[in-house]
Amino acid sequence: CLFPDKARALAEIRRVLRRGGRLALSDVVVERDRLPAELDGALATVACVGEALSREGCEELLAEAGLRVIAVERRDDDAAALAQRVSDRLRGARVLGLDRLGGSPIATAEAIELVGVAQRAISTGALGYAIFAAASQ
Repeated sequence: CLFPDKARALAEIRRVLRRGGRLALSDVVVERDRLPAELDGALATVACVGEALSREGCEELLAEAGLRVIAVERRDDDAAALAQRVSDRLRGARVLGLDRLGGSPIATAEAIELVGVAQRAISTGALGYAIFAAASQ
Protein backbone atom coordinates (compact mmCIF):
# COMPACT_ATOMS: atom_id res chain seq x y z
CA CYS A 1 0.00 0.00 0.00
CA LEU A 2 2.89 2.35 0.66
CA PHE A 3 4.51 1.83 -2.74
CA PRO A 4 2.79 3.32 -5.80
CA ASP A 5 4.85 1.01 -8.02
CA LYS A 6 5.06 -2.29 -6.17
CA ALA A 7 7.05 -4.07 -8.88
CA ARG A 8 9.71 -1.35 -8.87
CA ALA A 9 9.89 -1.31 -5.07
CA LEU A 10 10.34 -5.08 -4.92
CA ALA A 11 12.99 -4.97 -7.65
CA GLU A 12 14.93 -2.45 -5.55
CA ILE A 13 14.52 -4.56 -2.41
CA ARG A 14 15.80 -7.57 -4.35
CA ARG A 15 18.74 -5.54 -5.64
CA VAL A 16 19.95 -4.67 -2.14
CA LEU A 17 19.36 -8.11 -0.59
CA ARG A 18 22.30 -10.47 -0.51
CA ARG A 19 21.80 -13.86 -2.10
CA GLY A 20 19.68 -15.81 0.35
CA GLY A 21 18.68 -12.59 2.13
CA ARG A 22 15.16 -12.58 3.50
CA LEU A 23 12.27 -10.20 3.36
CA ALA A 24 9.07 -10.08 5.40
CA LEU A 25 6.32 -8.05 3.80
CA SER A 26 2.85 -7.47 5.15
CA ASP A 27 0.02 -6.13 3.05
CA VAL A 28 -3.72 -6.00 2.56
CA VAL A 29 -4.94 -8.80 0.28
CA VAL A 30 -8.22 -8.94 -1.62
CA GLU A 31 -10.27 -11.25 -3.74
CA ARG A 32 -11.23 -8.50 -6.18
CA ASP A 33 -14.16 -10.38 -7.75
CA ARG A 34 -15.73 -10.85 -4.29
CA LEU A 35 -15.02 -7.36 -2.97
CA PRO A 36 -18.10 -5.18 -2.38
CA ALA A 37 -18.39 -2.20 -4.74
CA GLU A 38 -18.20 0.19 -1.76
CA LEU A 39 -14.61 -0.96 -1.19
CA ASP A 40 -13.47 -0.06 -4.70
CA GLY A 41 -12.61 3.53 -5.53
CA ALA A 42 -10.64 6.54 -4.32
CA LEU A 43 -11.50 6.12 -0.64
CA ALA A 44 -10.60 2.44 -0.85
CA THR A 45 -7.22 3.38 -2.29
CA VAL A 46 -6.56 5.67 0.68
CA ALA A 47 -7.46 2.76 2.98
CA CYS A 48 -4.96 0.47 1.17
CA VAL A 49 -7.75 -1.64 -0.36
CA GLY A 50 -8.06 -0.06 -3.82
CA GLU A 51 -4.63 -1.12 -5.07
CA ALA A 52 -4.40 -4.34 -3.05
CA LEU A 53 -3.60 -7.60 -4.79
CA SER A 54 -4.77 -11.12 -4.14
CA ARG A 55 -2.51 -13.49 -2.24
CA GLU A 56 -1.59 -15.09 -5.55
CA GLY A 57 -0.95 -11.66 -7.09
CA CYS A 58 1.46 -10.79 -4.28
CA GLU A 59 3.26 -14.11 -4.69
CA GLU A 60 3.59 -13.53 -8.45
CA LEU A 61 4.95 -10.02 -7.90
CA LEU A 62 7.55 -11.35 -5.46
CA ALA A 63 8.57 -14.09 -7.91
CA GLU A 64 8.83 -11.62 -10.79
CA ALA A 65 11.21 -9.56 -8.66
CA GLY A 66 13.45 -12.61 -8.18
CA LEU A 67 12.27 -13.45 -4.69
CA ARG A 68 11.28 -16.98 -3.66
CA VAL A 69 8.25 -17.10 -1.40
CA ILE A 70 9.06 -19.29 1.60
CA ALA A 71 5.97 -18.69 3.73
CA VAL A 72 2.63 -16.90 3.69
CA GLU A 73 0.60 -16.31 6.81
CA ARG A 74 -2.94 -14.95 6.59
CA ARG A 75 -3.69 -12.52 9.41
CA ASP A 76 -7.39 -11.94 8.85
CA ASP A 77 -8.07 -11.96 12.59
CA ASP A 78 -5.71 -8.98 12.90
CA ALA A 79 -7.54 -7.21 10.05
CA ALA A 80 -10.85 -7.85 11.80
CA ALA A 81 -9.48 -6.53 15.11
CA LEU A 82 -8.18 -3.37 13.41
CA ALA A 83 -11.52 -2.79 11.70
CA GLN A 84 -13.27 -3.20 15.06
CA ARG A 85 -10.96 -0.64 16.69
CA VAL A 86 -11.64 1.82 13.86
CA SER A 87 -15.38 1.23 14.22
CA ASP A 88 -15.22 1.76 17.99
CA ARG A 89 -13.35 5.05 17.59
CA LEU A 90 -15.76 6.29 14.94
CA ARG A 91 -18.73 5.40 17.15
CA GLY A 92 -17.08 7.31 20.00
CA ALA A 93 -16.66 10.34 17.74
CA ARG A 94 -20.34 10.11 16.81
CA VAL A 95 -21.38 9.96 20.48
CA LEU A 96 -19.31 13.10 21.09
CA GLY A 97 -21.12 14.83 18.24
CA LEU A 98 -18.04 14.98 16.05
CA ASP A 99 -18.66 14.74 12.34
CA ARG A 100 -16.36 15.03 9.34
CA LEU A 101 -13.27 14.81 11.54
CA GLY A 102 -10.33 16.86 10.36
CA GLY A 103 -12.32 18.23 7.43
CA SER A 104 -12.91 14.73 6.05
CA PRO A 105 -15.19 14.62 3.01
CA ILE A 106 -16.94 11.59 4.52
CA ALA A 107 -19.32 11.88 7.46
CA THR A 108 -18.73 9.81 10.58
CA ALA A 109 -21.93 7.80 10.00
CA GLU A 110 -20.81 7.01 6.43
CA ALA A 111 -17.39 5.94 7.71
CA ILE A 112 -19.02 3.62 10.25
CA GLU A 113 -21.08 2.05 7.45
CA LEU A 114 -17.97 1.64 5.29
CA VAL A 115 -16.10 -0.06 8.13
CA GLY A 116 -19.08 -2.40 8.50
CA VAL A 117 -18.80 -3.28 4.80
CA ALA A 118 -15.08 -3.96 5.32
CA GLN A 119 -15.81 -6.12 8.38
CA ARG A 120 -18.26 -8.24 6.38
CA ALA A 121 -15.71 -8.55 3.55
CA ILE A 122 -13.09 -9.69 6.07
CA SER A 123 -15.47 -12.27 7.52
CA THR A 124 -16.11 -13.76 4.06
CA GLY A 125 -12.42 -13.78 3.07
CA ALA A 126 -12.82 -11.16 0.33
CA LEU A 127 -10.57 -8.78 2.27
CA GLY A 128 -7.73 -9.60 4.62
CA TYR A 129 -4.15 -9.15 5.63
CA ALA A 130 -1.15 -11.37 5.03
CA ILE A 131 2.55 -11.61 5.82
CA PHE A 132 4.81 -12.88 3.06
CA ALA A 133 8.31 -14.18 3.77
CA ALA A 134 10.61 -14.41 0.77
CA ALA A 135 14.28 -14.96 0.03
CA SER A 136 16.47 -13.61 -2.74
CA GLN A 137 17.62 -16.18 -5.25
